[in-house]
Amino acid sequence: MADISDGSGVQLNTAAANGPFASVLKAGRADAGSYLAATFAVILAFAAGLVVDAIVHAPSVLLVFLPAVLYSAMRFGFWQGLWASFLSVPIFCYFFGEPRFSFADPRHSLQFFKVTDPANIWALFVFVIAAAVTSTLANRLREKTEVAELQARLTRRLSGFSSRLSGTVTADDLFAQLVLQIRQIFGLEAAVLTPAGAGAELAIKASCPDGMTLKPADWTAATWCLTHGTWVGPGSEVSPGTLALLTPLRSATQVLGVVAVRRSAGRGPLSGDEIQVLETLCTQSAMTLERLNLTAKMQQAQVWSETERLRSALLTSISHDLKTPLASILGTVSSLRRFGERYDLRTRDEMLLTAEEEAERLNRFISNVLDMTRLDAGALRPKIEPADIGDLVGAAIKRTEKQLSGREFVTGIPDELPMVSIDFVLMEHVLVNLIENAIKYTPDGAKILIVAHSAGGSVILDVEDDGRGIPPEDLPRVFDRFYRARNADRQRAGTGLGLAICKGFVEAMGGSIRAANRDGGGARFSISLPASLHVTAT
Repeated sequence: MADISDGSGVQLNTAAANGPFASVLKAGRADAGSYLAATFAVILAFAAGLVVDAIVHAPSVLLVFLPAVLYSAMRFGFWQGLWASFLSVPIFCYFFGEPRFSFADPRHSLQFFKVTDPANIWALFVFVIAAAVTSTLANRLREKTEVAELQARLTRRLSGFSSRLSGTVTADDLFAQLVLQIRQIFGLEAAVLTPAGAGAELAIKASCPDGMTLKPADWTAATWCLTHGTWVGPGSEVSPGTLALLTPLRSATQVLGVVAVRRSAGRGPLSGDEIQVLETLCTQSAMTLERLNLTAKMQQAQVWSETERLRSALLTSISHDLKTPLASILGTVSSLRRFGERYDLRTRDEMLLTAEEEAERLNRFISNVLDMTRLDAGALRPKIEPADIGDLVGAAIKRTEKQLSGREFVTGIPDELPMVSIDFVLMEHVLVNLIENAIKYTPDGAKILIVAHSAGGSVILDVEDDGRGIPPEDLPRVFDRFYRARNADRQRAGTGLGLAICKGFVEAMGGSIRAANRDGGGARFSISLPASLHVTAT
């Protein structure tokens, strides 16, 4: 006989006898308390019979014992109901049969239980048959009720287990959930064994209780179970002498591990029903484990694909964007070296200025690539300090003043604006990138505005222009790496890293940045920065 615990300490019988879970019938046979309870029910029925007989003197008072028989059968089982019926017969004959308070009828020799009366014979016969039938039906109803309750509890546990598995993200969490569930349902010691790698030996990944150990024979059987994909141990044809039962964690394509379960000392092997439930748990776990493995492989493939895409984009950027300033610098230097004496002083200055501007452009491209590499590697460590927005904007304008020719620059920084907590160098780099982006996508004579205001515990810094704005289809992607919106003449410009670096730097400092189009035309980049706890700048 085997039991499954519902987790509340109640042991529910599951050994197969006359069908699944049918041996609940046998569970109470040797329970003396149930027989005492059935006897007490008959005594109560007897008391009720005395009351009924005193009031109405009913000839069929024997029927008052039938509820006691029915209750005993439904509450405890068939044998307790049968005991109640056999106990009711002599009580009825002694207390209610004529002559009363005697088992024998003195009017007839050798007669016992006064069964010579045809009415008594018929009543006793009908009562015994009715008691037997009702006991059988009541017991079957009780059996089906207990089976239904057990199945409902198991279904709820399996459903809850499936729900928890759906939220599992690591194999270690999965194994811990599995052994805990086995412990709660069966009351068994459980462990999950998996190989560390291809051809590696098995190792315990999770156990309940912690520190569970296996015998050498169990390890051998576990290796066999992993290789052949069938359960082994007590009750099986393979290694029946092992202490632990070993069940494979088998998915649709392979065996991923082994589950070892073990009863407490002195308890028999698992029943067929228990093994079936155990295999259901293992199947659910194996499917989840396969999902986790596939998810990990997909994520790895996605990382490789993204890395390959970035590598390709970087090579494309280098081949198209970095070669342009290099070609200009090389052409200028080569011309000056070979034919410098043919140019007048003004022409040579213009050529050197061109070379200098292209060198600065090349330097910005390389700096952007290096900055993005630092962001990817997690090597960026901002040095957060209180800073004044006015100083920050002034430094950024100074760095870009050569490129601002032909454009009007307007600033609006209130004097009472609080200081912000930023890395000044990184934030200056962000503003320079945004200003260069505005210059790149606006025509000569355009206006570029930098305005700021406070909002709650943050300072909002806006960089705006009155150009054509950002195409709506480009807005969600303007901060993606190597993504470059087309300008007015539909030509691409830059490496597509400037805005991605702005986003990375701002978020590293605890701020946020977003892009939008202005109502009157043009683009707006809004940066939200945390205000400093220091006093307001004056």
